[in-house]
Amino acid sequence: MFKLTLVSILALAGAVQAAECYGNKGGSHNGDDIYGAREQVCNGGGNAGGDGFSITASGPRTNCWQALDNIIHQCASNGQSGYWFLNDETYQIQIN
Repeated sequence: MFKLTLVSILALAGAVQAAECYGNKGGSHNGDDIYGAREQVCNGGGNAGGDGFSITASGPRTNCWQALDNIIHQCASNGQSGYWFLNDETYQIQIN
């Protein structure tokens, strides 16, 4: 029973995605400008950006809102760049 439960937990843990942050900490980016750019990207627009940041996405946008929200909260709000990927989806926020 224990082995089955442990295997199930480990399998679920592999499905959870989180943003990977990198780079020097600069100014925080978590205001209306970055959320507006996220909306443009996730609603099928091309890449977007604003004062001091850029957002890029590739692949289908199945997890776009969740992925960019993770990057904003875990990385950009702390002044760091970040990325998120799963299968053929990749999202990145670059802090300039």
